[in-house]
Amino acid sequence: MSSMLDDFNMQLEFRLDTISADGSIPTEWIPTIARLLHRPFGGPGYAIIRGSLIDLDLARARIFQASLLRAVWQEMLGGGQISSKSKPFRLKEFEAVDGQLPRNIVGDVITFKRLHFDPFSVTFSHLYEAQQNLSGGAVSLVDVHSYLQDAGCSLEDAFEPLHAPGHFGRLVARHEHRQRMLQGYVHTFEPPPAGDLMLLMVRNDPFVGVAHEIAEVQAIDAALPTLRRFYRASIAPRH
Repeated sequence: MSSMLDDFNMQLEFRLDTISADGSIPTEWIPTIARLLHRPFGGPGYAIIRGSLIDLDLARARIFQASLLRAVWQEMLGGGQISSKSKPFRLKEFEAVDGQLPRNIVGDVITFKRLHFDPFSVTFSHLYEAQQNLSGGAVSLVDVHSYLQDAGCSLEDAFEPLHAPGHFGRLVARHEHRQRMLQGYVHTFEPPPAGDLMLLMVRNDPFVGVAHEIAEVQAIDAALPTLRRFYRASIAPRH
């Protein structure tokens, strides 16, 4: 197996506690993250930033998230990581709570989809809070490019498009390929613990990025309330 994810496993961790009090972006992060998000430039297709709510409260973390995504996007445009500058890309933000997404955006309230690439989004970021009274919810990121090379198949062989309302263009892994990709070409990350945040940035392009899957969650105590919340910011020509 030739997955490049292993080569970068120790280079993906940033700390929110290095951010200044006003939440401004460390200058050196921008080209580094842009490189990590672009596999043809040697990156794994994603970057992870972890930190404590003590270091950066949730409101400032969300502002930082959008600012960082915009800055990295401009760096990618300038560095030739985006194939076309003519498309009217824009940033979209929304909050998902208790595993539910806005139906008017995705057409389905279920967030726990099997391994897939989101439709339209070229790059996205998820700011995860700690889950409350829930287990599961691990994030799996798959090096599809290496899998296709090793398996000798095409993207169309391994993924199928969905045409349901709100999902048009979503590429979902076919069952026979999904298990192989999740066994040998994956990095899995647990949700942040209580009091922490995890910001995940992903290059969603099927040809130069990684696919993702979020594991289902289960209530630890069925008699108590549960909460799973994350904030999404994405760049796409349409949403």
